[in-house]
Amino acid sequence: MYEILKAMNDIDDDLILCYDFCGIKRRKRRIRHAVLAAAAVLAAAVTGAIGFFAITGGKGNELQQGGIAVLDVTETDTESVEAATEAYADRPDIPSNYEFEAVGEARLDMRGTDYSQEKSIELYQKLMKYYGVYDSTDPYPHYDDNFGGAFISVPEEGYLIIFLCDTSDEEIEKIREAIGDSGYMIAPVFYSYNTLIDTVKQLNRFLPSLLDEGIRISCIYEDVKSNRVVVGIEDCNDTDIATVKEYVDRPFVIFKDIKREYEASTSIRGGCNVTSSSTNTSSKLGFCAITNGNYEGFVISGHEGDNMYENFTYGGTTVGYVTATAYYNSPFADAAFLSKGINAEVTAYCGNLTVTSFSTNATEYAVGTEIKMFNYSSNVQTGTIQSLYYTSVRDNKYFFNQTKTNLSIVPGYSGSPVYVSPSNGTCKLLGIMSTGGIEDGYIYSTFSKYCYIAQALSLSAITDSYFD
Repeated sequence: MYEILKAMNDIDDDLILCYDFCGIKRRKRRIRHAVLAAAAVLAAAVTGAIGFFAITGGKGNELQQGGIAVLDVTETDTESVEAATEAYADRPDIPSNYEFEAVGEARLDMRGTDYSQEKSIELYQKLMKYYGVYDSTDPYPHYDDNFGGAFISVPEEGYLIIFLCDTSDEEIEKIREAIGDSGYMIAPVFYSYNTLIDTVKQLNRFLPSLLDEGIRISCIYEDVKSNRVVVGIEDCNDTDIATVKEYVDRPFVIFKDIKREYEASTSIRGGCNVTSSSTNTSSKLGFCAITNGNYEGFVISGHEGDNMYENFTYGGTTVGYVTATAYYNSPFADAAFLSKGINAEVTAYCGNLTVTSFSTNATEYAVGTEIKMFNYSSNVQTGTIQSLYYTSVRDNKYFFNQTKTNLSIVPGYSGSPVYVSPSNGTCKLLGIMSTGGIEDGYIYSTFSKYCYIAQALSLSAITDSYFD
């Protein structure tokens, strides 16, 4: 974390000032992105708090970079907002072509001291119920028009940050009445979550045409933290950006060079290696399941199980064969079902954890939620949710409404189970790993949500209660 703007004696102790960061092109043309930047400016009484910056700007072309950094706040003798802003702008790691403009206030008096990931998830779910989307079967539900998204600030110990377009007392009171008055923070944004998601949907509609024009789109997703929609393009250039803008041109859409450098390549429990008999490539088994017709079997990734009746083996023994695949007929589920072989047995395990439940709700967990992935190659990895409405493009095949994570994957990890675990030896399934790539120099991954897999393949995950 950076150590930045200090607490100021002349600011109320329940306020945090917010700034808009605007980059300027080398040709002096201003790029105004209206990016959320909740600058950490707190009263001396609020020490060690967390503030947020989203930074974006010009690079001499329109390949724009947006992001957010978590910043540590400590005390200082800074006497004014202007002085604090100037001090931040003079930091050596801030490009000289950035300008700052105050855009609003964020209330901190709801944060309190009683916060954790568990409580943040509980608050998030209350909020989704208040907005009427918690039990929605719509892949892209309609949120309240004032809602700008939400995420958990820091895994495990973080509080919930709720973004609103209007942070007036009246709107804040609505949130308080819905979810209580502690454990979260409210900060302002310019664009509603509906606006971001509607733009993702609009770009999705034009995907076939853009791919036909040779635009190597790798992904499309909403970035809650920067209040932006990101379009990832392999070897992105000005011509590609101009072509996309002919279809959808919005000031909050940014473009990144995101490479799709992932290619699928390997006791039957979720996470074990299975091998295709026809291609001899290995992937991971996601979880054990039973179909609505009472056939037992296993779920693997759809791009591995895209050939009907293909056999998969584990340790030389036939695990099962593909009897259903969602790869060609579901835009949301990269998954396939293996009917179990005669010598295979189903279990209620993902690795050494017992599967006790599964997520049937696409809006159940917020951005920032800590999640885990299991596979027998690297055992358990821990990461966080990065985006909820991610469009993944691979070999001109696309899946909508995937979940983006910072879990690191390599060839052969397709199908690995993704879950949340309350540290009591059990797990709740969220989905299975689909694909990944490299963004801003870091490996990322995406998984298909369990609720869409179950719907597309007409099945349920086997849990411990199955054997009662």
